[in-house]
Amino acid sequence: MQSQIVAQAIQFANEGILSAKSLYMTAVGQTAAESPADDMELMLGYMQQLPPALRDPIWFEMTAKYSPQLAEYWRTDESGPMPPAARVLNSASYTPYFVRFLRTPAGAGLAALHTKRVAQFADDLTKEANPDRVAETNQFLATLLLVQGTDDVDAADKDALLPKLKTWRSMSKFRGRLASEASDRVISLLTNDRVPEMQMVRTMLLRSLDECGAPGCQVISGLQRCGRCKTTGYCDQAHQKAAWSKHKKLCFETNFDAINVPAIEAGPSGQAESAVEPELSIEADPSNDADL
Repeated sequence: MQSQIVAQAIQFANEGILSAKSLYMTAVGQTAAESPADDMELMLGYMQQLPPALRDPIWFEMTAKYSPQLAEYWRTDESGPMPPAARVLNSASYTPYFVRFLRTPAGAGLAALHTKRVAQFADDLTKEANPDRVAETNQFLATLLLVQGTDDVDAADKDALLPKLKTWRSMSKFRGRLASEASDRVISLLTNDRVPEMQMVRTMLLRSLDECGAPGCQVISGLQRCGRCKTTGYCDQAHQKAAWSKHKKLCFETNFDAINVPAIEAGPSGQAESAVEPELSIEADPSNDADL
């Protein structure tokens, strides 16, 4: 049975039913009725079944091309703590594109927004007592807070949410599960507790941006960004060449420099890939990623 689900997921990816654009269209409600892409739960389930070699390029491309549009759609969707646009961004939150997006003007304020939404729908989450739903919601909030911090979080939202988080952390149904662990992590972030541990998690999250992208290289200073994606950095051109065979499958142009801009459309193959690596950017700030 499991092998059949995986085979179906691979078929959907090969047919373009699972793609960066289809996930974006599903998230903003622009798919055809009765299409598999009309069901976000189904789409995310199939994405989880894809092998990384097929799954990663889809998530990387989606975050590179559609993050500003998804974020703007999410800001206006108050249907729940995790509307479809938030769910796809959460699923792709491990990508360096999403982390970089959170550090741009177009991605500003999402940690504060999600804190407000979780506080707004906290009673509903408690009544449902769905561990997967609470885990997804709080894991995403922890990621946003780790990258963007708590300075913009409304004090009233924090005060309203903390008692709910403590309830979820201790609920017998959640104990020993990700729902409890994620709730505890958000508590630590909102209360500035366990600072060394949270800083270590943040460092790991930002490593894809802050370290050279060549295998085994941990250089963090003097990095220059890939000329196309402006996301992955390298300490020199030799390391860029060494990493190119892997990076080219995940290298996409981005449109993070402005809000409300058209999405960059994929080429005929659905992937912005070239046989020749792009030149390194000469505009990178080696000390604080000011080019991001």
